[in-house]
This record gives sequence, C-alpha cells and structure tokens, in this order.
Amino acid sequence: MMKKRSERLSFFEPIQFRVKNGFLLHGCVAKDISDKGLRVRLEKFLALGTDLELKIQLQQRSEPILAMGKIKWIKQLPDQECFEAGIDLIIDKGSLKILEHLLPNYDQIATKNF
Repeated sequence: MMKKRSERLSFFEPIQFRVKNGFLLHGCVAKDISDKGLRVRLEKFLALGTDLELKIQLQQRSEPILAMGKIKWIKQLPDQECFEAGIDLIIDKGSLKILEHLLPNYDQIATKNF
C-alpha cells in the first residue's frame, strides 16, 4: 500500500531552531511546507527523532511563529556538505491559525500548547 503524499507548497522562509532544551541557535531555510511538516536544508547532521524548538519567520509578519518539531528523515545532498531533512511540526493553536491560509488542509496538523 502506498502512502498518500501531502500537498506541498513552496515555502522559502527563514527558520531558526535549537535542539530542545539546548542553548545554541541555528538557522536554515525551508524548501516546502505541507500539512505534515517542513522540508529544510541543514548545514549539519541531526539524528532521527531529534526534538527541535523552531521560530518560523514569515514575510507578512514581524513576529515569528513558534513551533516544536521532530526530525522525521534526513539525507546528505549529493556532492555537498549539507543535508535535507523533514521535520514533523507540532504547533500551538494560535500559530496554527496564522498558517492555515498557506494550505487548505493545514488544520490537520496536530496541535499542542507548549
């Protein structure tokens, strides 16, 4: 049985992240977004299942959207020293409303207050 792929939307927005409960802040750029999560390009390897604290900056807003995420998959890009990764998102209800206009099915993301 094949998995049904989620609708993806090009989403080239800056993201700041840190490993949950960590101190060091890192940056990356998203490549696309779906009702399941984000695809991003990373400069360093992160292990599967790594919990992240995310700040997603949208051009239309001065304040970033805060979210939690988990590395779902990661692969090294051919002939490059960087990685592409999938991040499952868990966002609060307020931030979810901001993102709903991006995708028609965005309300299917699991919500969690943190």
